Amino acid sequence: MIQASDISFQYGKRKILENINLNLSSGELITLLGRNGEGKSTLFKILTGEMRPDSGVVLLKKKEIHAMTGIELAQNRSVLPQESLINFPLRVFEVVEMGRSPYKKNKFEDKQHIYQSMQLTDITHLEYRFYSELSGGEKKRVQIARVLCQLQKDYDNDIIRKHSTKRNLEFNKGALFLDEPVNALDVLLQHKIMKILRHLADIGYSIFCILHDWNLAGLYSDRVLVLQNGKIHSDGTPKEVIRKDILEDVFGIQANIFQHSSARVGGYSESISL
Repeated sequence: MIQASDISFQYGKRKILENINLNLSSGELITLLGRNGEGKSTLFKILTGEMRPDSGVVLLKKKEIHAMTGIELAQNRSVLPQESLINFPLRVFEVVEMGRSPYKKNKFEDKQHIYQSMQLTDITHLEYRFYSELSGGEKKRVQIARVLCQLQKDYDNDIIRKHSTKRNLEFNKGALFLDEPVNALDVLLQHKIMKILRHLADIGYSIFCILHDWNLAGLYSDRVLVLQNGKIHSDGTPKEVIRKDILEDVFGIQANIFQHSSARVGGYSESISL
């Protein structure tokens, strides 16, 4: 789905990223961790096509990302930044509908995609509410529904199946990039958002998100990347990456790490005790 090769970037003489290589496959949820100022947001913007690297290349579905038209790019990857400001009196349905802008208008199909996205993110009951009246957690779910709606090209019943497994991954449903999607949310809402992203990966979407919570990364990710000094310090499964020595090396903290009793099947989660 996404291939980044030998990505480097610098501001003036200051190196931000150096020789970054990574792959994001269909059906995979990758989280990016690291201290502030390590280049996470810069890498995020390069992977989404918002910025060009000084060297290296990013491929989306085997095509160079900057060779794609704006419409083609929008139909194959969607981006949720840290903040999504909407100052107009729009209702929830209208906000989600914005995700259909890269496509020709088809009222029936658009409505199907909109309601599928809203059902998956559990916001159908908010359909007629004004976006400005929502809580932070509700707004975040609405925005995830919007970026999900942007990637839907065909009617896909998998979207609304709560217990879908990884199958038909060759469909390449698209890639979602999320920058700190659980920032400033309470613990319950953080897990609700991460469960949505986990389900999207399980039905074939590619998910790449920046997190600061190692526990959430361990519980929901297929792979964890740790960035340090503009380079990938670690890349592997949560069990391989979320380790006492790596936490100490990257963050300079000492922690006791315990496997969580409710780790999902096939995955691994950690509880970090400082």
